[in-house]
Amino acid sequence: MTDLRLYPFSSLLRRSAAVAILIAVGGTLWGGLVAPLAEELDRGAVEIEQLRDQARRYEAAAARLPAVRRLVAATEQAFAVQPGFATDATPSVAAARLQAELKQLVEANGGTMRLAQELPGTAEQSFSRVGVRVEFLLPSGKLQSVLHAVTARSPFVFLEHVQIRSQESWQQQPGSRAAELPIVVGLQAANYLASRSGR
Repeated sequence: MTDLRLYPFSSLLRRSAAVAILIAVGGTLWGGLVAPLAEELDRGAVEIEQLRDQARRYEAAAARLPAVRRLVAATEQAFAVQPGFATDATPSVAAARLQAELKQLVEANGGTMRLAQELPGTAEQSFSRVGVRVEFLLPSGKLQSVLHAVTARSPFVFLEHVQIRSQESWQQQPGSRAAELPIVVGLQAANYLASRSGR
């Protein structure tokens, strides 16, 4: 048997082996614990910076909010006073006003209103469409002036489904002119008011 004392490890070799073991243990600790932790910390720092950037964008948007609200209010006010649109409080009030104005025009031109009916309102983009269906008896010579008076006013009135026919029971009186021939006119009239949803 060989005596180990004969080949004593030199102190330099022992120290080198101890340093190598420490380096191996340190590398294992670094690879298994410290490096993943450092990577996680880096990812957390990147995420924190992204969240800060997002918070800055939200703060900038919040700072613009009062100006945007003022712009929306100014736009709504401009639409409210813009010619061509009805300014009534509700579609029902606008329809009642439209019926009354049509009746007044027909009667001022020697006609008689036979039917006036409010049509269901519909939303079209940022406006409410208000409509009525009317039928009236009118001397034929007055039709052009009534239709012109209806469509050349503000708020604008749009006519649809216009039907014109002669009165069934009319008999021409001796000496009467063709312009006095009574006709029955049926039509739908509509105008628009700014929608108040969201106000």
